[in-house]
Amino acid sequence: MARSWTRLHEHLGAAPGPLSFDMIRQAATYTLEETDDLDWKEQLPQPPRDGRWNEMAKDVTRGGLIIFGVRNKTCELVGIDPEQANIQQYHQWSPNHVQPYLPDITFTTLPSPDASMSVLVCDIPASPMAPRVRPVAEQGGGDRLIGRLSAYLT
Repeated sequence: MARSWTRLHEHLGAAPGPLSFDMIRQAATYTLEETDDLDWKEQLPQPPRDGRWNEMAKDVTRGGLIIFGVRNKTCELVGIDPEQANIQQYHQWSPNHVQPYLPDITFTTLPSPDASMSVLVCDIPASPMAPRVRPVAEQGGGDRLIGRLSAYLT
């Protein structure tokens, strides 16, 4: 279950409750900058290739919100194709690519009120097990573990 209070709620002055498309639109309109616990992504996560990490595997080690469908430099709301969002596959990546496992990660597709656009919200809650580690393919082959020093939400 997604959290009902995030720093996005705090920034917008919103009451506790589920995130909505309009909250995302408002944050993008304000050009809310990325922080340790808010990450804008234009495109949906891509599957790992050749044992290498994709952008999502790197980002989930930090915790917070990752919002797909917003350009990260300009905060332009561009949306995602909800038919292409494979939430089941995203859940399968986590136990294989981030240790310890992220059991409470949620993915929520939020359509606009007129259904003309959608965004995907990945919510990684706070964890006493932070920082997470992720395998990284080294040049020349083989994997090693490195720690992410970015803190989870407090």
